[in-house]
Amino acid sequence: MKRALVLLLLVTVLGGGLALFAQQEPAGQFEERVDVIEVLVDVLATDRKGRVITGLGIDDFVVVEDGEPREITGVTFYTTRYEDLPAGAPEAAPPPEGFPPPNLPASRYFILVFHDQTVQAIDRAQLISNRLRAAREARMWVESEMGPSDWIAVVRFDYQLTVQLDFSQERLQIRDAIEAATLNQRTSAMRPSVRARREHPGSGPSLTERLPHIADLDRASLRMEDAVRLVADAARPIIGRKNMLIFTLGFARPDSVDGLPDQRYYPPMREALNSSNVAVYPIDMSGSGNQSPQNNFLSQLADETGGIYFATFNRFLDPLRDISRYNTGYYLLSFRSEAPAGERGYRNFEVKSKDRKVRVKARRGYTYGPPAP
Repeated sequence: MKRALVLLLLVTVLGGGLALFAQQEPAGQFEERVDVIEVLVDVLATDRKGRVITGLGIDDFVVVEDGEPREITGVTFYTTRYEDLPAGAPEAAPPPEGFPPPNLPASRYFILVFHDQTVQAIDRAQLISNRLRAAREARMWVESEMGPSDWIAVVRFDYQLTVQLDFSQERLQIRDAIEAATLNQRTSAMRPSVRARREHPGSGPSLTERLPHIADLDRASLRMEDAVRLVADAARPIIGRKNMLIFTLGFARPDSVDGLPDQRYYPPMREALNSSNVAVYPIDMSGSGNQSPQNNFLSQLADETGGIYFATFNRFLDPLRDISRYNTGYYLLSFRSEAPAGERGYRNFEVKSKDRKVRVKARRGYTYGPPAP
């Protein structure tokens, strides 16, 4: 069986959005055709103390897809601070459309998700106390760590999804939304954000613009996996890395003895997160590090989306500050692959560093082919 010669014009996987532009031979001349695709993936590179490493290039990374090495076509460093710009870094490929030049600070996007599980908690009083502490320290984090180019959204899930605040750069709004989310206040949920977007279109990144209407949202988000998937899909058009910080005890199957995810709901959620370039940082609401089946689930979710699972800490402020520090800079890496022409699917890959001292975090999958309905 012969393969068609495919001329690559421009193919990009950007936040999971996929555009295939390939020149193919006339039908009937070949029995199998392929599209050459170029995948874009954000890569965090840190040392053992969590400090961002700058100055890396193409020769410092390895990409393996389905056990086969892939050609890396470009590496560009982006930062949120001027002082992190690498001096004498290897020449970078031109950034894709929509990305800022590498010598300008990039925006950071944080989605704070508060998972209300007080009904099913064994120690309800302790969980309520932890929720209040998490909210207080999250507000402290906003005040001390939020930069001028940062955007923060606040989301809550109990038995349905509620957007307490769409992406905002106003500290007071964000702090009030965090408090309202932990106190189960629904008065400002969703509707003001929608109204604000209608009155000021194009005023900034938005989740509510792409979420279902509020009347349909309840039915569409009956499970935590559904809520996370919907938020990830809504964030897809936003260019750049998105960070989802989930305050939770876990949301694997309640009857799970090994913590393995429910295969009816987990794969669509994981695909949506990776396709939308959303890294998940689960923050255990107990903070105790006690072993439970949920540890496996949350660790897997973080690992497969390029995030980190925080299970043991003294203060909620500690993981929040770590996440902020890890995201002061990242590399936009591109690699080349092939896919059957016209087909849609999901593939796993892994980004590694050639230097063992460099710790790499990146999502582990991407979609290819025409967009899903």
